[in-house]
This record gives sequence, C-alpha cells and structure tokens, in this order.
Amino acid sequence: MVIGLQHLILKENKYNQLNLELSVGNHYISLSAKDNNSDEIVIHKRKNFSKKIDTNSLNTILLNFLNENSIDFKIVENVNLYQENDLYTLVPKELYDKDEKKTYLKYNTKVNDSDYISADEINELNIKNVYIPYVNVNNLLVDKFRNINYFHFNSALLKKIFHAKGTKTFFAHVSTNKLKLIIFKNKELNFFNSFEIESSLDIIYYILLIFKEKNLNSTDTKINFIIDKSFDNLLEICGKFFQNFEVIHNDDVDFLHTK
Repeated sequence: MVIGLQHLILKENKYNQLNLELSVGNHYISLSAKDNNSDEIVIHKRKNFSKKIDTNSLNTILLNFLNENSIDFKIVENVNLYQENDLYTLVPKELYDKDEKKTYLKYNTKVNDSDYISADEINELNIKNVYIPYVNVNNLLVDKFRNINYFHFNSALLKKIFHAKGTKTFFAHVSTNKLKLIIFKNKELNFFNSFEIESSLDIIYYILLIFKEKNLNSTDTKINFIIDKSFDNLLEICGKFFQNFEVIHNDDVDFLHTK
C-alpha cells in the first residue's frame, strides 16, 4: 500500500480510473483514492478541524479539499460517501415504516418539514438507520462525478465491524472529537452510542461509564480499539484502568476506507 503519492500522478495518468472513498463529518474530511484495477490506495488524505464545521459550508469545504489534493474528476469511476452526523436513529426492521421516518427522528433531533430523510439497511443486524443526509454535499458530488453511493457513517461502520468481529464483542472507534462504543451479544447489536471527546481521559471516562452501566468485567471483556484519529497517551492511560485491550486498527488510512 502506497500512501501520499505525488498528486501529479493523478493528473497525468489520464487512463487510470479511480474509485473514491470519502468521509465527511462535523470536524473532519478524509479521502482515499483507489486504483480501479488493483484496488490499491494511491492517495489518502485527512483534514481535521478544531472547530465544528458549518453544515451549510461543508460542500464548499469538501470541493476545496478535493481540489487541494488534485483529484481529477474525469477519471473517477465511483464514489462512496460516508456522512457522519448525529441526525440519525436506529430502528429495528420489524418496527420500521417508511412513512414514519420523520417520527423516528423527532425523538432524537429537530426535524424540519423541508428536511430530506434517508434510511440505510443494515441487514446483518436487522436494523434500519434513519438519518438526515448532507444534501448539499450529495448535490455537489452528483454534479461532479458519474456514480455516487452515500451512506451514514454509522451504517457502514456497524456493517464493517460485524463482518470483521469474529468472537470480539466490545469495540471503541476513536475519531476526531467523537468516540463510538459498540457492544455485540449473541451476534446482535446490544449497545451503540456516540460521545463527544476532546482528550484521552474523555475516552477512558466513557468506556468506564459503559462498563459500569452494562455491568461488564474488565478482565473478561476485551476493548478493541479502532483508531482513526490518535489522542496523546491513549493506550498508556488505558493500561492504568484496563488490562484487556487491543488495537485492531491504527493506520494512516481511515478504517472504512480499508479492505
């Protein structure tokens, strides 16, 4: 895997077709460009923001980011977009009614009459993820690229972890300003929640909180860290509170963008 190749390669090799993996959130943007033939990542870039991004400006920020990294729109074959926000709710499939999407969301967030609402299927867990997408970002990409697929970040994350988890049950996904804690029990989703974080101590605090709430034994339950954004001394601090933990992803490439 080669990361950070000179951007000029993307511009000069007009016959090279690319697939793009894009992730956008309130505090970051990331992209991975994959060669369409080999599926190898030829460039990966991530930009973190200390302040929350204004949603209305997210499309402009993303366009600038693509241009800064010299992405040639003409040679991009497919785009997968993962949208991260808190405007979502998970609904069991047996209770889901497509005409009630706004009803599901109104308990978690403010919903306007004009809001467009999407729903991702998470068949592996018999769940629907109902959410408000970044419509301005979708419109930008539809205008620039040929084939667009968009998903809520959490939908893709749960799917990927489910297929990779094996016998593992407790996962901590660490990203810019966000911690997601995920617990599986008997192949079903037992717990999922997101927390705002600013430091390694915040991460440890919320893990301890959920261990207490779920009555988990720190000796028997292994914490599996998926780290997309590093925090200072996280593992060192974690070792003071937990003996049983492992880092299963801590790479330059975002977890969702890997094979």
